[in-house]
Amino acid sequence: MTDFVTFSSRTTEPYERGVELGTAQAGPVAATVASYRRLWEWLDPDFDLTFWGGRAWESITAQAPRAGDEIAGIAAGSGRRIEEIAAINARTEVLGAIAPRLDTTECSTVVSSAPGRAPYAVQTWDWYPHMRANWFVWTFPTAAGGAVTTLTEYGVLAKIGVNDAGLGVMLNMLHHSADEQLGEPRIGFPVHVLLRTLLEDCTSVDEARDLVRSLAFSASSALTVVDRGGDAASFETFPEGVGEVKPEAGLLVRTNHFVSAEGESGCQGGVLDDNSWVRRDHVLATLGDHPPTSAADVLAALTHHDDAGPICRHAAEPDDLLATATLATATLDVEHGELAVLRGGPCGHP
Repeated sequence: MTDFVTFSSRTTEPYERGVELGTAQAGPVAATVASYRRLWEWLDPDFDLTFWGGRAWESITAQAPRAGDEIAGIAAGSGRRIEEIAAINARTEVLGAIAPRLDTTECSTVVSSAPGRAPYAVQTWDWYPHMRANWFVWTFPTAAGGAVTTLTEYGVLAKIGVNDAGLGVMLNMLHHSADEQLGEPRIGFPVHVLLRTLLEDCTSVDEARDLVRSLAFSASSALTVVDRGGDAASFETFPEGVGEVKPEAGLLVRTNHFVSAEGESGCQGGVLDDNSWVRRDHVLATLGDHPPTSAADVLAALTHHDDAGPICRHAAEPDDLLATATLATATLDVEHGELAVLRGGPCGHP
């Protein structure tokens, strides 16, 4: 038994699947929209959700019409406006547009691979405590006959996840100097829609690479992709291109700063402190000295509460809109296409 919501969709038709989810989870979808509206309006008192949601909707329907159909279904089922559901699916891009230098301390991601075994892939999902009730685990069938499981927010098509073909995806927020928009505001390919597309359409890191490199972005992220064959890569997407980071000595660690040669020069991580480097260095040193023999060893390395850069983060000020906490910890079993989730951090305390 889990202490969070799990939801299984039955239909493979995008609009109907959206209606199914929206109808069953109308209250939580509304709460998620309200939480993001509160955050956006706190960051920008003049924030216009209809404007940005409309930009997001135009981008999604033009580039990912299948996702657009599902978003329209979620809106219909939950009784929300399409612009609201489109906006939360482009929440990374909206944040990048209205607060490009927002110094967010959030997720840490680890992939450990070695010959003769499937990779261990673990991520802490750090976000704002007032959104701690706004996530669930969603399992659904694909039109091609596959299955996807994702930890995501209500109304958002995907976040951290795995498919039954053995592909897993994880996400870290980045900030790049090119995120600051000049001229006409725009929404590139939304990263959460991309995560969903990867999970539905790709079976390997090579296929994911081809898809990611074919797209254009308006905000920065690190998409870490792993497959059951043992391949892994982290794609740093930003408005000027895509960089790639590969494992070294079987270890790939991502926090919230650019590592690739393509993105590093414009990195805006660490505006306030160096916590992202502290977290990454800790994991590299810990697992480099003692390579993990199980996913539990990775979780133990992530149980790290150093004040200079905690990986397992507990919010001291729950009413501070910009004080992040570890809301969930996800372990991807790409060999079996399964996802295990803990509420809260890897230390076991919510």
